[in-house]
Amino acid sequence: MEVNGKQPISIQNVPPYSNTSYWTDRRQEIHAWLHEQAPSLAELYKGCVLLMFDPIVSGRITFISHAVREIRNRLPGETSKRLDYTQELEKLVQSWRTHNFPLENIDLVSSTNPKTSLPSSSPETLVPQRLFLEIQSLLFRHSSIRVKGRDRAVRLFEQFVPESQMTSEVLIISVNQWWQTTDWFMKRAHDNGEVDAACDEQELHSKFIEFESFLGTLSQSFYSNTDELDEILEEANT
Repeated sequence: MEVNGKQPISIQNVPPYSNTSYWTDRRQEIHAWLHEQAPSLAELYKGCVLLMFDPIVSGRITFISHAVREIRNRLPGETSKRLDYTQELEKLVQSWRTHNFPLENIDLVSSTNPKTSLPSSSPETLVPQRLFLEIQSLLFRHSSIRVKGRDRAVRLFEQFVPESQMTSEVLIISVNQWWQTTDWFMKRAHDNGEVDAACDEQELHSKFIEFESFLGTLSQSFYSNTDELDEILEEANT
């Protein structure tokens, strides 16, 4: 089966799973996808699953919740296109030099050197249009990736869910429900004085399954999880 025209993610380089019934095919696919995006997040997810179904560690509610928090916060950044600032700045340095602009700190350079000094008669320096556009482009790309909160979640869903499968309205509903589900864990990511026994296990499992459903949707682009996600969205609208 292909997903968005691509073969399923290979799990050959993913650490082996426990021989237990709770490591379903879907969970293995989610883990493999996370491993491809960010191995550290895959480890957190695997830890969540182990703590959910092998509850042998005290404080597991906090550990699970904190891992979900990290996945929610970091996944958009790990999957989005990153700027290679070293490479980008090196290109800008070369262009800067091509236009014979100095790299030295002008305030510390003798005004007798015309190549490294600003004209004393004018507080401004004319920048060639090409160089200006290169600087502008870098600043724009930098500012465009500095998005926080739900806007990052929107971009995450837009990146992995085909536009044909998700209207703008469904996108917003999905992101809001993703936010609401993960907020449940966010509130429990730090010690609040309650012990594990105070947590409703049925509610914990329900929220974790919802969380996994969204991860499954992002990883498989609706091919294997559409029905389950539809049920979640339907509940959100009632």
